[in-house]
Amino acid sequence: MKNLIPLNSTIPHWDAIVNVMRLTNRRPLHAIRGAIVLRFTEYLQFSTPNNLENIPASIYAGALATSLRTCYNSRSAGIESLRQDIRDAQQEFLKGECQYCNIGEPSTMDHYLPQDEFPEFSALSINLLPCCSTCNSEKGEEWVVGGVRRILNYYYDDLPNVNYLFCTITFRNGNAVANFSLDTNAVPAGIAGVITNHFADLDLLERYRTRSAGEIVEVHDAIMQKVNKNLLGIRAELIQDAIALKNRKGANYWRAVLKIALANSDQFLQSAGFW
Repeated sequence: MKNLIPLNSTIPHWDAIVNVMRLTNRRPLHAIRGAIVLRFTEYLQFSTPNNLENIPASIYAGALATSLRTCYNSRSAGIESLRQDIRDAQQEFLKGECQYCNIGEPSTMDHYLPQDEFPEFSALSINLLPCCSTCNSEKGEEWVVGGVRRILNYYYDDLPNVNYLFCTITFRNGNAVANFSLDTNAVPAGIAGVITNHFADLDLLERYRTRSAGEIVEVHDAIMQKVNKNLLGIRAELIQDAIALKNRKGANYWRAVLKIALANSDQFLQSAGFW
């Protein structure tokens, strides 16, 4: 999991979207443009450092809120341009995976602050994070509980460079099974609760376990071809591969964590022919 790059061009994109809307929506939105600029500025202020859970509630409701949500829900060239500019701003090696989970393709945009609760941020670039449809659905509208955010913000959260995702390998009916767990004791207190909530709400430990079956087969088949390597050599190679993945994708990238667990499993390496 890695930080994404926020697209800080905010009001120009909003203007481009609003200016091509139907007059019935465009006129009231033009009338509140100054207030929207101030609200966008407020969002950024609460993002750096990130304490968006404390941002003041929206004042918009009724027809005006509907018009604000239409900024995102329209099929205009302006909103499509905004979505594409957000994707284009990201590093190439992060574009292919949802950073909420590191599993699915980021084919949708998540409103970090929900549209229904904060309609003024419907087309705010820094409130839109590329994510997969599964995470978008699992996240839902409940983003704060008891004053603690439920989901990590990959634009503005200071992601800790410590290991908090772990994996052990067990065997069931002769097949290796990955079991993932969280340990946030080494994580700074301010973000530990958000990480725990994030993994619970998106069901990541179970999703990783399920997806690991195919990954394990691929690793098993690949190392079986390395006939000239001994057990220590194979173990070192898997760990080096995992370190390279961590450097690119983050300290808690689940595929890297899985590879380290496989490297440390004598039973798994023996099943591939290394003694």
